[in-house]
Amino acid sequence: MVFLLVFMGMAGGSIWHLQTSLGPTFLRMEHDNALRSAERVVGGLDAQLSNLNTLTRDWAFWDDMYQYALKPNAAFESSNMGVESMKNIGLIGVMVLSPEGAIVGFQGAVQSDAQALRAEDLTAYKAQLMAPLKEAQHGQQCGYLQPRSVLLFLCASRISRSNGSGEPTGVVVMVRELTAAALKEIENQSKESFQLLPLTQSTADEHWSEAALTHLPASRLDVNYSASALTLYYHLPDLAGKPIRTVRLPLTRALVEEGEAVTFRTARQMATIALVTGAMLLLAGHFWLVLPIARLKRDIRSIHKQKAWDTAVRQNRSDEVGALAREINGLLAVIHSQVQALESLSMTDALTGLPNRRHFDQRLADEIRRVQRKAQPLSVLMFDIDYFKQYNDHYGHPSGDVALQKFARVLRDCTRQVDLPARIGGEEFAVLLPDTSEAAALLIAEKILQTLRNAELPHAKSQVSRVLTASAGVASLREGVDAAATLLAQGDQALYAAKAAGRNQALIFSGLA
Repeated sequence: MVFLLVFMGMAGGSIWHLQTSLGPTFLRMEHDNALRSAERVVGGLDAQLSNLNTLTRDWAFWDDMYQYALKPNAAFESSNMGVESMKNIGLIGVMVLSPEGAIVGFQGAVQSDAQALRAEDLTAYKAQLMAPLKEAQHGQQCGYLQPRSVLLFLCASRISRSNGSGEPTGVVVMVRELTAAALKEIENQSKESFQLLPLTQSTADEHWSEAALTHLPASRLDVNYSASALTLYYHLPDLAGKPIRTVRLPLTRALVEEGEAVTFRTARQMATIALVTGAMLLLAGHFWLVLPIARLKRDIRSIHKQKAWDTAVRQNRSDEVGALAREINGLLAVIHSQVQALESLSMTDALTGLPNRRHFDQRLADEIRRVQRKAQPLSVLMFDIDYFKQYNDHYGHPSGDVALQKFARVLRDCTRQVDLPARIGGEEFAVLLPDTSEAAALLIAEKILQTLRNAELPHAKSQVSRVLTASAGVASLREGVDAAATLLAQGDQALYAAKAAGRNQALIFSGLA
């Protein structure tokens, strides 16, 4: 009963956590979806400005318009700024301003309220219309305006030659009316139902921020909540940034309602599952879980104590405990392979990939013990790259690393699989040659030196050659020598003798000081 009560308490805590976490999640999803809906609607209003801006820029870079701004003429106005011409491209007004702000040309058409567009309707925003002439501007300005009852939008662009030469000769302004057809198009593209109302002030429950678009600035959305719906209000600004209209976007709260229903269903299911699972675990837990896991624990403790990572735990079951045992065996196999890999890394030189000094010393000790059991020749080669410090100083350490890697490749190419080339110091290398006599070892050393010379790595600071060279010492296991240190010391003495004799050569240990 204690077990069952604890399990039900855990289930109750999980249900409470579910309810407290899903509620804010669904509210956040509702917020994100509503904000995207508003962005689609406002983006449609911004797209109207972008379409007009494209047309305005085409006119602004028209050479005939450039000449007209310098010297107005009736023929251009009649052909391009007449009422019929504007109607064909959906305009209700065109204005050309000089660099000083004077009206060079203007044509206004009748709006949907039966009133004609007037020049003073536009000149009220002269400061904004002349902004494209400033260097800090991008050459165009777009926005909405409402001189009377009809909502209009315009774009202004500085007039320049098509090739960009010369000074701007003014600003061309194009005006369109935001018609019912345009609003319907925005509604179809955004897939949202909205209303464009006169400017209204609402008491908002929340305020959301909306990012700036191509032409419309960043703004604030007013939000009103009810149990089944939320309403967004976007206040459309004019060219001067003053709100002139309100966009009302009503949205249902179906997501939150569905979230509450999902939370309730999930909580009820979790309570039922907890009750049933608790009863089943109460009956079967001890026999099916506790005893097998205790056995696994003993096996793992034994493996850990003996560090026998290649040992597997018993897995004579096909249920979850058996699967756990197999996973443990998989982990043990990974540990075993990683231990082996670490041992390999600890015996490998990171730069050249050759065995390091530790690996070389272990192999040399093994070979000496083998020779002691069965008399066979054993030789070592000791190498030192000539004037390597000067090479590094002249060519740089990265080039020195490349030279060490190439010499390591030469050692691999010139030795047998049974041999062991190794890097035992900075520019010092050694090769262990089992079953190799002193004379044969000298031939191998000379072959390695010649192969290095044939690689023709330039060495401008070498005193023995124009290319990279090395010196080598050869030593073989002699009678009475049974220590690895002695054999290596003899190889070093032969190497020092080769360097003293002028470098770029291989010498055999002679037994003399």
